[in-house]
Amino acid sequence: MPIVALPKQRHSMQDEGSSLKIMIPSHKNYFTMFFLGFWLLGWAFGEIMVGGIFLAGIVQLLFKTPEILPEVSKGGLAGLFGGGLFMLVWLTIWTVGGGFALYSFLWQVAGKENIGVSYDMIKIQRAVFGFGRTKEYLATDIKDLRVTPWAADHNIFSWSRSSSIWGMSSGILAFDYGAKTFRFGGGIDEAEAKQILEKVVARFPQYRVRNTETG
Repeated sequence: MPIVALPKQRHSMQDEGSSLKIMIPSHKNYFTMFFLGFWLLGWAFGEIMVGGIFLAGIVQLLFKTPEILPEVSKGGLAGLFGGGLFMLVWLTIWTVGGGFALYSFLWQVAGKENIGVSYDMIKIQRAVFGFGRTKEYLATDIKDLRVTPWAADHNIFSWSRSSSIWGMSSGILAFDYGAKTFRFGGGIDEAEAKQILEKVVARFPQYRVRNTETG
């Protein structure tokens, strides 16, 4: 019988002396990428068409240009924001939805999670083409750094669970910080998450989970 080849790890790790730098590329779902790419084409067409019509109405109202939108000529400002109210609401929702889809698409194409672990803190950055906000968590307030599989998360309607459909799950590595649990390490399997955790606690023992009953 053929022997199953060992899966390769997705993360890379660098020891920078005072810290460990862990890099995890985004998990790529090619069906989702194709779907989002196709949908974004239609989104851009709708954004340009409806946005252009609404902008034309504003220009017509302000500069008295030749008639573009009849309702504006007849009703002035009331005509624009009365007849165009639905258009404005639709355009706002369409823009927000398209922005989320565009970010999801770019995340799958070029997203990377950068994690820095040191004695003082854990830094987590979700970057697209190298750009992304970095969040810092003080080591003194981090409790129970652990691997928590999704099966342990009973809230199926949580953002973390629903965002996994678009390749942006928060991950199965977790720690408690104050009164909230934070996740990271998206795009890796449970086995690989355990490998990362083992390397981190070996390098920085203060992050090791301790049994409170035994002290």
